[in-house]
Amino acid sequence: MSWWPRARSSGGSYGRCGLTEPDLYVILRQHGVASLSSVRYVIFESKGAVSVVTRNHPVGDVTHHGLRQAPPA
Repeated sequence: MSWWPRARSSGGSYGRCGLTEPDLYVILRQHGVASLSSVRYVIFESKGAVSVVTRNHPVGDVTHHGLRQAPPA
């Protein structure tokens, strides 16, 4: 599992998770993201799932648990 904040995604850190930039955009569209500026975190889960946390989404215990499980990519 790894995660990266939106600000780091432009540097290609998602590539360490085996994702390309087009892959990331597909995932964001599938999560209903219309603008990169609305993305707070993208969490690449250990089984290959991807969680997208937007800026208007409250960051609670479940999100914090996911962020604590792995260092930033």
